[in-house]
Amino acid sequence: MTTREYVLEQGMRQNEELRRLLERHKLECRLKAYSNTEMVRIYLGHLRKAPLTWEQMKELYQIHDQAVLSSYYNPRIIQMYLNSVRPEDEPKECAYRLLQYLRQPEDFWEQIFQNLSDEARIFFMLMDLMPLPVNLTDAHKCYQAAVAGEKEGSLYREFERVIAELEKTVICTETVPEAGNALRVRFQNPSAKDFIHQYISRNFAQYRDMLLRGSCYFECCSSLLELSIKADNDMEYYRRVMERAVSLEDRCFFEYEREYYSYYELLQGYREIWGEPFRDWFAEKFRKLLDDVETASEDISTEDLKEFPKAAGKAIERRLYEGKEEVIVLYLKAMMKNGLPFQLGDLPVSLKEAGNIYAAAHREELTGYLEWYYRGEMCLAAVQNNVFYFEELLYEIEKSQEEMAITFSGELTEKENKYSSWLDEDKIEWEEESEEDEEEESRYEETVEEFRKSMEDLDREDWKAVREYIRYGNVDKDTKLRLLEIGHREEPWYWADFLKTESGAVLLMNIAEEKGRLADNLKDALMDIVSYLAWKTGISEMEFTFFVKSLCPVEKKESVILSEMELEEKVERYFAGREKETVRTLCACGFLRKWNQWYCVVNPGLFLVSELYFYAIGTEAEKKYLCRLWLDDSDSYFYDWQFEYREQEALEGLLELDREVMVSYALKPLAQKYCERMETAEGVNAWKKIPVSLEIKCDVSSQGEVLGGRHNTSVLWELLDVAGEGGILDILPESFTAGQLERMKAEGCLEETEYRHKTYWVADVAKAGEEILEECGIAERVRELWKKIKSYGG
Repeated sequence: MTTREYVLEQGMRQNEELRRLLERHKLECRLKAYSNTEMVRIYLGHLRKAPLTWEQMKELYQIHDQAVLSSYYNPRIIQMYLNSVRPEDEPKECAYRLLQYLRQPEDFWEQIFQNLSDEARIFFMLMDLMPLPVNLTDAHKCYQAAVAGEKEGSLYREFERVIAELEKTVICTETVPEAGNALRVRFQNPSAKDFIHQYISRNFAQYRDMLLRGSCYFECCSSLLELSIKADNDMEYYRRVMERAVSLEDRCFFEYEREYYSYYELLQGYREIWGEPFRDWFAEKFRKLLDDVETASEDISTEDLKEFPKAAGKAIERRLYEGKEEVIVLYLKAMMKNGLPFQLGDLPVSLKEAGNIYAAAHREELTGYLEWYYRGEMCLAAVQNNVFYFEELLYEIEKSQEEMAITFSGELTEKENKYSSWLDEDKIEWEEESEEDEEEESRYEETVEEFRKSMEDLDREDWKAVREYIRYGNVDKDTKLRLLEIGHREEPWYWADFLKTESGAVLLMNIAEEKGRLADNLKDALMDIVSYLAWKTGISEMEFTFFVKSLCPVEKKESVILSEMELEEKVERYFAGREKETVRTLCACGFLRKWNQWYCVVNPGLFLVSELYFYAIGTEAEKKYLCRLWLDDSDSYFYDWQFEYREQEALEGLLELDREVMVSYALKPLAQKYCERMETAEGVNAWKKIPVSLEIKCDVSSQGEVLGGRHNTSVLWELLDVAGEGGILDILPESFTAGQLERMKAEGCLEETEYRHKTYWVADVAKAGEEILEECGIAERVRELWKKIKSYGG
């Protein structure tokens, strides 16, 4: 099996047994190009193996369709880019840069080019001059001519090795049955040609002699001539290339149906002074072309006739010929003789004036011909029900009248109306999506969906699977019943967190089996969890808590997934010399779950466990320090970051572990600072500032019922709520009377809004007047709350 045709051909030549076996048993499946399904499968495969962080991988997964549909899609470009991504790179930026990399992969090709052998570089550059794909035997001749004399006294690599080297990244070879099973070569990706063309342009002086030696066919000379004009200011070199091109006029890679193809191409590159030695050749060739147009236009290819004005315009601009009027006459007569259309507006600038003069003098003749031509073409289009060609003809008719200042007869309009009535757009045979296309689209979606599901499985919560695992676990019946109860109630959180995934349940049951119990309080649970994991990994409990903290990302997430590279860096610090063994242990006991080269911490609650464990074993002085570090409301950012997603459980846990310390070193200092900010000498009216500072708002139904509320918060208010001293929303009444709502509306603190087609009110309590607050009981509740805060604040 091979994706490289040339390797197969070489093997069959060199190994007779292989050739016989293939001829007897071969079954060919020729793949001209990857299908979208194959491309996305390759792309996702690279994502699985690349050294990416989880977030980078997810962002790159999201752009799978853009990557696959890129005209510059190339598996090796993608692989090379992914291997260059660093863990610290922003995920969204990674995805954006990949698409840029596919659009402009110069860096990739530069690295490929520099790593090639000298011989491979030569052939790579020669291919830029060729009209690909070309027969490999013809390309071989160019290569042999180019390398001749390039390395005196040394043996060059065999051409087969050069092709094999380039087939890895740059080119592909394929057999073409319709060309007599000729073996042809082309670039794998258009970006390879873009790169090498720009590279040659930048370094033309260094390679120009080699390129000229390798230009054994006219098309190579034509391309080289264009390059020399743009990249080189050397008249002598230009003349050498032109001389080679003229001599190879009839030696092309392919047999063209156009007799004057080579001449037209060369005429584009002719320069007056530089091309002086070839002036007579170009002039004589043009006169022969004129003679053929005049006497044997029926033998000239349609393409040559259509391109004739452009070539003639260049000849006149280059002063190879001066008879503009003659050119116009011969051109128009030839076109009419061969029944071809023409538009004088498409003539080159050098011929426009002569064309307009001729049209004015022969308007009747030209009008009659074009009317005859368009009438016949409209009839043909109508018979074939070719709606699109018919519309194109109408555009050409209008264009002819404008540019040639002619008016077609009413008969043409009648024919237009008649033939247009024959057209039936309903009968147009639109190209419908075939069953194969539909199946291909379905396979693509299945491939992407399979990858997405396997990706989500890494941290997916599955209570059904957990429940099944508990049922057949190795713990006693009472423990199983308790685990099932914890899973259903989802509390206490420090055990319930384990029961969200099957891997977490494995870890929890291992802990319970090893310790012989399932602790019924937070402190014992912390000790059991940490001591078990420390024992399994062979380090101290304190070291293990630091290791767990090191796994926590700077930007907290509900799930933590690390790449193999990220995990190895962190494991090396605590388990030097036994990194792989430790990772295997952590996976086996259920702490980690692996998918390809990513590892998921199955229970993110363990990050909170490690913090609380540190607090639980601390002295009073250490706990005091942690309270000030975590719960100082002057630096609430640290608190928000430290316990993000788990603020409620964190505060509940700290209070359960040591309520007295929390009250003394967290709640009281926070309350004191709050009182000071309220500027309360006696505190008579300070309560009024509470609804304002908290920006309390509540949702009220049309009947006045309070549906809920929202407000600003701080560490103090959350701690008061958890400590059972009352929450902020407890100050709200169960409902407002119609009169209270009317007064609140009049005071501008009640706004009407709509949600899911239901109308309700938003009451801004902070803006409400004291009278309303007193009447609905809010004022009394706020004063009570204020007294509690003052009691803690001293």
